[in-house]
Amino acid sequence: MFALIIVITVEYIREKLYVFSFLGVPYNITIYTGNKTNAGTDARVYIVMHNNKSSSGQIFLGKGKFEQKSVDLFTIDGPDDLSPLTALDIGHDNSGMAPGWYLDKVCLGEKQIRIKAINSNEE
Repeated sequence: MFALIIVITVEYIREKLYVFSFLGVPYNITIYTGNKTNAGTDARVYIVMHNNKSSSGQIFLGKGKFEQKSVDLFTIDGPDDLSPLTALDIGHDNSGMAPGWYLDKVCLGEKQIRIKAINSNEE
């Protein structure tokens, strides 16, 4: 009976370590919505994280945020295989009554990320 308890404990620890290994790398992402009329969005905002070999897929950041002149902070656990990041896409699903959005800037940790509109020549 004593040996069986030890085996269960070791298996339990292995299982917990296995789950912990999938927690990933934490990234602090700060999103600044601009200060213009109707700058906020009702749409679901997402990011896609990239490195040279793979991408995360869409990670939705939450509904009900991203109002005019707001600062929204998120901590995202990115997969280990995406570190180091080489690019970060941000977008929305165009849902809701007012999906338009004026994104001012995005910071990853302490660094500001350059924003380039996909359908424009502006940076």
